[in-house]
Amino acid sequence: MRLGTKSCSECRRRRVRCHFSTNDSRTCEACNLHNILCVPQTKKHHDDPEKTVLKRRVGDLEETVRQITDDQFQDLRKQLPNVTEYGSVSSTDRPAPSDLESPDEDSDWNEVEQAPLMSLLQETLKIESGGLPTHSQVGKSNDHQVKTCLSNLSPLLPSLDALTSILKATQDFWPLWPYSPISAAASSDAPNDVDTAKAFIVNSLNSDTRCIIAKALLWLALCFQQVPRGFPPPGDMLPDSPSSLLKHYMHNADLLLSTITETLGNADFVECLLLQFKLYFNMGKPRKAWLSNRRAMNTALLLGFHNVDVSTPKRHKTLWSKIWVTDRQLSVILGLPAAIDNSHPSVSEVQAEAPLEDRLFRELAIASGLIIQRNQNHKSANYATTMEIDHLLEQCKAKMPPEWWDPAPGTPLAVTYTRQSIKLAYYSLCKIVHLPYMLKSATERKFEISRIAALEASRELIKTHRMLRRHSGPESIMICDVLDFQAFSAAVVIVIDLLSMSTTRHVRDEAEDWELIHGVTKDLRNVSKVLNCSVASQAAKVLEWLSQAREGTWSGSRTCIIPYFGRVKIGRQTRGDQMPSNGTGLRASEVQQPASSVEISTNTSTSFSQFSDQEWFSDQELGMDWMSFSDMNESYDWSMLVNTPVPE
Repeated sequence: MRLGTKSCSECRRRRVRCHFSTNDSRTCEACNLHNILCVPQTKKHHDDPEKTVLKRRVGDLEETVRQITDDQFQDLRKQLPNVTEYGSVSSTDRPAPSDLESPDEDSDWNEVEQAPLMSLLQETLKIESGGLPTHSQVGKSNDHQVKTCLSNLSPLLPSLDALTSILKATQDFWPLWPYSPISAAASSDAPNDVDTAKAFIVNSLNSDTRCIIAKALLWLALCFQQVPRGFPPPGDMLPDSPSSLLKHYMHNADLLLSTITETLGNADFVECLLLQFKLYFNMGKPRKAWLSNRRAMNTALLLGFHNVDVSTPKRHKTLWSKIWVTDRQLSVILGLPAAIDNSHPSVSEVQAEAPLEDRLFRELAIASGLIIQRNQNHKSANYATTMEIDHLLEQCKAKMPPEWWDPAPGTPLAVTYTRQSIKLAYYSLCKIVHLPYMLKSATERKFEISRIAALEASRELIKTHRMLRRHSGPESIMICDVLDFQAFSAAVVIVIDLLSMSTTRHVRDEAEDWELIHGVTKDLRNVSKVLNCSVASQAAKVLEWLSQAREGTWSGSRTCIIPYFGRVKIGRQTRGDQMPSNGTGLRASEVQQPASSVEISTNTSTSFSQFSDQEWFSDQELGMDWMSFSDMNESYDWSMLVNTPVPE
């Protein structure tokens, strides 16, 4: 039957007249009367047998492809540790890649999308890889930004000969960094560690994964950061200076990582952030180092690395331990809250099977958490809390073996650095926990115990720092601005006590302390010459000025701001100079006018590591110019004006 011209389907079926009340009405009167749906007449579609068969065949083909890819995925998961694919290194230089793991751990590569068959099918059929984790697709180089980054990096990469020279010059320092391609490729058949590291860099830069490329750039940046001044040798030409290449590598790595959020990160992303932390820490930028470590912690928390149990992969346990311990070390220095509480199982549970060094780092981190809690509530904290923390620190010290205090000659740098780092962390915490009460001891003698403890910790911290520096040797000095600044801070604490007029000490003890100050000044000056470190250079300069003022050989005047401490003014005092009304040290009116004077000022909350937002604190952080802020009008709660001897 042909279609009617006006009737709806129901009126045509009932063979009645179809009438609409208005021209724009959508329901006819008959359908409205019977309360049924008014549907216009449509042409009946007849199925095409040929098209139906084709649709069924396409559906069967898609289902077969999904089954094949699922089976291939499972086979790749089993065979992944044995799969290697390098494009730029010969077969003899092919170590097990750092980004390949056991099946129960995160994989650096998206295995399914890396598979040749899967890639071909996805490009041809445009099918979806349903059911795959979202974070496994992080960092594929299909976007323009990654290609642009690699294009910009190409002329800045060293030749293979220059790369080999750099790796040989920095090989001793690799175990000190958060990630090592050597340990990750432990099953490699490479001839030596240099070839393994070279293969890691070359093949990572040929990868199409953001995190793998960034990891190689950051690790290579650490190598360039460590090379001494005057490198490379004449025969090894670099495209630019090591310091300039270091900045380029860090900048491009940051671009690659900037688009990866914490919710899309994986274990490789966490390792990249830890390498970034190490670079900033060595550069004297503790705030940026803290931010990188916190970003790694946020990612690790979302990935569940903190849920440590018997089924947790070893890689995840190691990363989580590094992250939360580092967070405590930086937070106690910066005066910031810790990210995770001491009561969390991953922190509080004792790991008897762990090496002694790891256990001591954990115990010191727990003590750091207690110091952070006290400092965050310093207005209501009592002195008993400080003594409890001091007792806990003494228990940590008792677990350190005797050979740590007198290391034997020839001990590897990695072993010495780990042990000395533990000692440095211990003495630094002892100084931090007692420093606020040491400053109060000038007026309250009940805090004399804290004064003695802070001074002893400062002396031992300087000795440990010098021991570590001497182990490196003049030809291979390890760069670490924060480490040098900690030694300088300890020296300032001793100088405060040496210059204090109220301190009574034996002449021999005073001479030994000044000898210690001169020794650390010499070490800092040597580091600044070899590695061109502005932090060590400025620290040595301030200590030299204080020594000259004490000896009576100082002339002129100078004011400098010491980061995380306060202000130091050295100069000839006039009759009108007086201490602030809220000062707790000696006033100018109480002593005879000297040939020169030293004024050391800080804030009471600063001694508890509660730092405010100082506008003068630049992006350079510790590396800023300490002498360029002399005219700032700051209010200091604790001040001490010291009269130095009149020169003969």
